[in-house]
Amino acid sequence: MSRQAHITIAFGETHFVETSSKGGDWNEHCPAGELVYPSVWGMKSMRVLLCVVVMASVATVSVGGPLQAAEISTSTTIVASPSVSSQPFTWSKRTLTVGATLKASKLVSSKIKGTHTYRAKGACSLRKGVLSFKRTGKCRVTVSVTSTSTKKVTRSSKLFTVKSKQSLVPQMQLTGTPEEQLSQVVAATEKVAVFPLSSSQWASARRQLNDSLVSYGIKVTWDPNNEGLDIYQITMGGQSTCFLWSPGYSASDSRSLQPHTCSDS
Repeated sequence: MSRQAHITIAFGETHFVETSSKGGDWNEHCPAGELVYPSVWGMKSMRVLLCVVVMASVATVSVGGPLQAAEISTSTTIVASPSVSSQPFTWSKRTLTVGATLKASKLVSSKIKGTHTYRAKGACSLRKGVLSFKRTGKCRVTVSVTSTSTKKVTRSSKLFTVKSKQSLVPQMQLTGTPEEQLSQVVAATEKVAVFPLSSSQWASARRQLNDSLVSYGIKVTWDPNNEGLDIYQITMGGQSTCFLWSPGYSASDSRSLQPHTCSDS
């Protein structure tokens, strides 16, 4: 009677199968897909077939599936907390004009929690946290914040240009001969003279006119002899010419600048 031994290893499972002692094809006792290894178990009449089952497809599913699931379940999204150290202050880009008022907190804001302190100098002033812009020119605003948590003080400042609400006189672009240029300056000076002497428009317009004439070396002076007369002196090329702001010759005539002597006699 022949005895056979057939060992199949498939993921920890072992099976014994009897086979003939006469030999034969080693692979005929193993199912398709199994690898056969001959061995002797101490008995000449017994040969053992060691069949190792290779189940690649099963291994891929049973092992690959849980790994993929583990990767999904352990995935983490990291959200960085916002930092206030990079840009602690944000300055407004609004245009500042003469006569306007603005809360300092509207001009600059901060992400730092704490006590805010403001300062202003130049063509602006500060009172109870409100900025006032009295004239054209440069205005520097400074803010400091004392942190509530760390007590650290952080400061920032910015320089602004305070502009006129509107151009009261045209920007001068003189052309032609000196006589023609003088005529152009006289016409621009008349636009200044139409404002009452006590008004802020008159002072602002006269300043704007002189600012636009600096590059030409020309200056317009009101009442050069301090006589209280409405006289405008135009100085250009080292020479001065004066004009009196006078009424027209008739009721229908408008006021205009009339040539006048520059001497105080």
